[in-house]
Amino acid sequence: MQIAEAVAAAHEHDVIHRDLKPGNIKITPEGKVKVLDFGLAKAVGGEALDQQTTVTEPGRVIGTPAYMSPEQARGKETDKRSDIWSFGCVLYEMLTSRIPFKGETVSDTLANILQTEPDWQALAENTPANIRSLLRHCLKKEPRQRLRDMGDASIEISETLSLLTVTVPTVEKLRPARLRRLVVGILFLVLVAMVASLLTWNLKRPTPPRQPVRHFVIHPEMVLGFEALYHHALALSPDGRRLAYVGEDSAGRRKLYLRELDEPKARPLPGTESAINPFFSPDGEWIGFADLFEGKLKKVSVKGGAPFIFPGECRWFRGGSWGADDSIIFSPGSGGLWRVSASGEGLERLTMPDPNRGHRWPQILPGGKAVLFTNARSYRIDEFQIEIYSLETGKRHMLFKGGTYARYVSTGHIIYGRDETLYAAPFDIEHLKLSGSSIPVVPDVMTPRGSFSAQFAISRDGTLVYVPVQARRFELRPVWVDRGGRVEPLPGVNPGHYWSVAISPDGMQLAFSMADGDNLDIWIYDVARHTLNPLTSDGHSFVPFWAPDGKQVVFTSEGAGKFQLFRQSADGSGEAELLTTANWRGPSSLSPDGKKLLMGVTDIWVLTLEESGEGQLRSFIRRNNTQRQGVWSPDGRWVAYASDETRWWEVYVEPYPGPGRKVRISTEGGYEPLWSLDGKELFYRSADGERVTAAKIETEPEFKVTGSEVLFEGQYRVVGLYHDYDVAPDGRFLMIQESEELKPPCIHVVLNWFEELKRLVPVEEAR
Repeated sequence: MQIAEAVAAAHEHDVIHRDLKPGNIKITPEGKVKVLDFGLAKAVGGEALDQQTTVTEPGRVIGTPAYMSPEQARGKETDKRSDIWSFGCVLYEMLTSRIPFKGETVSDTLANILQTEPDWQALAENTPANIRSLLRHCLKKEPRQRLRDMGDASIEISETLSLLTVTVPTVEKLRPARLRRLVVGILFLVLVAMVASLLTWNLKRPTPPRQPVRHFVIHPEMVLGFEALYHHALALSPDGRRLAYVGEDSAGRRKLYLRELDEPKARPLPGTESAINPFFSPDGEWIGFADLFEGKLKKVSVKGGAPFIFPGECRWFRGGSWGADDSIIFSPGSGGLWRVSASGEGLERLTMPDPNRGHRWPQILPGGKAVLFTNARSYRIDEFQIEIYSLETGKRHMLFKGGTYARYVSTGHIIYGRDETLYAAPFDIEHLKLSGSSIPVVPDVMTPRGSFSAQFAISRDGTLVYVPVQARRFELRPVWVDRGGRVEPLPGVNPGHYWSVAISPDGMQLAFSMADGDNLDIWIYDVARHTLNPLTSDGHSFVPFWAPDGKQVVFTSEGAGKFQLFRQSADGSGEAELLTTANWRGPSSLSPDGKKLLMGVTDIWVLTLEESGEGQLRSFIRRNNTQRQGVWSPDGRWVAYASDETRWWEVYVEPYPGPGRKVRISTEGGYEPLWSLDGKELFYRSADGERVTAAKIETEPEFKVTGSEVLFEGQYRVVGLYHDYDVAPDGRFLMIQESEELKPPCIHVVLNWFEELKRLVPVEEAR
């Protein structure tokens, strides 16, 4: 009763609590109940009392999910009836020791609030009938059907506690004259109240309350795997009602999933296998995407059906934007921007890239006369340029450097990603120029290295969705793992951002790529001395390979917009030697004689290393699907690789230099193949990196697989393009271990985020 009285008193002063829950209710030593923490409260019909209530980090919520009303969960406008719902939740919990709508996750809880009823059977049999009725009226999902006033709840509880019986005289017992006087009096009072209400409403109409910023988390039915996150994994319909994301299973099988944000579950869209980089049509009824398997741009209706295939190739798709005129502007890969009608007609090139890595992530600006895009000038994001392309003049101009995946939003801002953070800058849409400085607005947003996407999307109504970064939520450290899965840390090695590992032929030295922000260098670990020292210091060297003599390391360095190969003495002495000036990505295996290199991210090529620095390049495996991570067998006669020709990743072997019969090694998904030192086993990982399998190999009289076994499972890093594990001469594996606390990537949803954006980066002040 005291809780009800406290909330009723707040409502009488036109204050809504908005976060009523047991944690905000305290009892003093004298037995007096205190309702605390009005930090999320707002004034009815006025401005929010707490203008600093924001969402700038995962987990900060306006209201507590288990006690949120349905309208709060949907991000709609709230009034005092939301407090009445929360009060009903608290009262139910006091009577049953259960939270009425509790689910395993926040998403499940919100779904229960929207769709299910409490377990009314959990109430004790002696619960008074009027209290049962009170609970049911407090927990009506439709606000109009809910209890109107908290004061009524206070009265109901007071009468129950006092065991009072209220008798009301019936009309039949009243005299006619007295009845007429009563009716006239009641009508007069009603008329006075109506007139007073109308006068008050006309004299002072309440301003619409600001919509509160709300936050919840979606845990996808299928994980957001490395291939999806390396590209772009999610899209939001312009009206903010629908979320599309790319889900993957452990074998790397991908599919688009579509979720209505007010529904508890997503549904897969048939025909979207191998999808990446989804984007919505202006009406939200179609989703464009790239089929990485077929290398095609496609679109599919949100209602289902066979996808439509556009003309042209999209082997390395980097984003699309669907304009109001029903044209689509997209980046097919490392080249410039292209345009095609939504019906598939009129394919044309718009931009020619400079000698760099291509034009990416286009967005057609309002009015349809210009395109915002990212010019990826090198591997370093400092060199990325956010540019504007005029569809009327065909000219480009730069807005600023040092960002990626820029999106214009209707508040007059450009939002972009950099260093795992979202930034906002005021933007003058009329003159197509910035009107203020950039300010960080959302931290810890995933920005995958390599593709330099930024995993977020924003709707017209201000809904923000993003994938939070994980690298700083857990530790990465190289470890030894034996065939039984026993883990042994490397002495003297601290946690860091390790990837791409290699063991010297004698097993006494280890090479790592290690990142520090945007800087990436090669480090050498001495197994006997337990020391770790840098081999390079230029900030853009990675993917080491040991030369056959174990005295030199071959690695990739990205400078001046080109990927080049160098060779350096493992002890750091002398200058690094340039092996080739070829601008090719994805080195995966050095041949046993150290003279050739397998490389490529969509096809497998052989680069012959020459002393002159002009390597000879020839195609080895080039097909319509994707194949990568080629590795030579110890005798150089065979090449194992991963391919998605079945629409998910499997491991295959072909003879080198060919031609010859192709043999499939894995049967239930495989990635990152690696030969044993004697060539009698071929190891591979599941696409999520959590399982290592050994296949038994015989090469005479013909190549065949005689059996396989799962060696161990665990949470070990997988980047996607380069090998993140190696095998030592003693049979142990060098793995990059992730902490056990790591959870699959999730999707954060922030409703009414524009309120926070306008507070952090005021546009008018900037102008």
